[in-house]
Amino acid sequence: MKRLVLLASMIVLCLANITTKVDAQTAGTLTFSVTTTEPAGNYSNVNVIALWIADTNGNFVKTKIRYASSRIQYLNKWITASSYNVVDAVTGATRNGHGTLTFTWNSTNVSAAVVADGYYRVYIQMSDKNAAGNWTYVQFLKDGTAHSVTPANSGNFTNMALYWTPSSGIDEAAISKLKFACTPNPVSDVATINYSLETLSDVTISLLDLNGRNIAVLADGNQPAGDHQLQWDARSIPQLSKGIYFLRINTGSATAVKKIIVR
Repeated sequence: MKRLVLLASMIVLCLANITTKVDAQTAGTLTFSVTTTEPAGNYSNVNVIALWIADTNGNFVKTKIRYASSRIQYLNKWITASSYNVVDAVTGATRNGHGTLTFTWNSTNVSAAVVADGYYRVYIQMSDKNAAGNWTYVQFLKDGTAHSVTPANSGNFTNMALYWTPSSGIDEAAISKLKFACTPNPVSDVATINYSLETLSDVTISLLDLNGRNIAVLADGNQPAGDHQLQWDARSIPQLSKGIYFLRINTGSATAVKKIIVR
């Protein structure tokens, strides 16, 4: 009888652990960037595009970017997934050209609730012709550990990079106030990092590799509110080879990540 009770207790503990893992809802921020190039369509560089978050079953979480007007119907995969929902999304008219698009996601759905941990996908669909646009997705794991993904180019979606970092105090409003940028990018020697602080903050700026490993700390300490500028020389870091890296700023109340290219 004691063995049965012990076995039952062990089963309950295992189920409790499984439930805890399934129900985990880690807050954090995802940074994603992609460069689009011209397909062989008929709009002459003009294109419509949508980027959105969904789970691995295709269930819609949130639109992040949508540029389209009269030709929006050619974003058919996005329409099916989202039913045109653009809560918290960056939206605009049809694009007149190509380039790099970047967004951050604060791990919430359209109801502002942090979604459960697990695998999710960033979907992209773009069309430059009077037909359904090509699409692709990048899958990532949302949990309590930092992850980065740099997938191979897919058709006209190139130079993609994704970085997920968990944090209990992140919100997109705080991130936007940082105005965090690095110029020039790509970096070959000296670059300037610009950022803004709303209040006195304990700021850490780190350079990370694609595996999330810390390569160098570029700034660390209390800084007053206002606009700030930091210059750093890529040549001063001996182990820094050519490739893709991430710059991460943490102010205690917000974290932002920018992809940079060292060449």
